[in-house]
Amino acid sequence: MRQFADRVLSIFRFDELALVVALHNNSDQGYSAESYAKGAVHETDALKVHLEPNADSDDFFFVTERRLFDFFRDKGFNVVLQDNDNVTDDGSLSVLAGWRKVPYINVEAQEGHFQRQLEMLHEVYAVYGN
Repeated sequence: MRQFADRVLSIFRFDELALVVALHNNSDQGYSAESYAKGAVHETDALKVHLEPNADSDDFFFVTERRLFDFFRDKGFNVVLQDNDNVTDDGSLSVLAGWRKVPYINVEAQEGHFQRQLEMLHEVYAVYGN
């Protein structure tokens, strides 16, 4: 498995990427931005968490850079900043991206929230689309 992963990263020239964008869906009231809040299961993996009032916590950005956290927070989205120094190595691409200083944005949305996920993708373009 390790050889396969290394080969995939090599093919995509992972260390040369300007940005990695992932799209994920979750189920209602399962994995969410709240999963990283104080006292929650993934608390130690997050450096900062912003939960936007009146927003569905199932729809959120998960990022590896402070400037991306600030951008999405200021745009009124839920956002989690990974703690790149202390994150649990669970094999996730975000962990590798954080360690190798490759900007990473996960656009996480509840299944069926296509319109919200599309709005979130527009904001990714706004921050990186030049």
